[in-house]
Amino acid sequence: MKLKAFINKSWPGVVRAKGFFWLATRPHYVGEISQAGALIRTGKRGLWCLGSQASVA
Repeated sequence: MKLKAFINKSWPGVVRAKGFFWLATRPHYVGEISQAGALIRTGKRGLWCLGSQASVA
C-alpha cells in the first residue's frame, strides 16, 4: 500500500523518472518504475542478483 500511495501522489517538477525497487513482501524480485508526464508504470523485471553468491556461466 505504501508504493501505491507514493505512485498516486503528485510529483511536482518531475518530468521523467525511471528506476528499480523491491518490496518487503517480495524481496527476491526486482520491480521497475517508469514515469513520463502523467503516465506511471510499474512491473516485475526478474530476480535480484546476489553478487558474489550468484553463479556466472
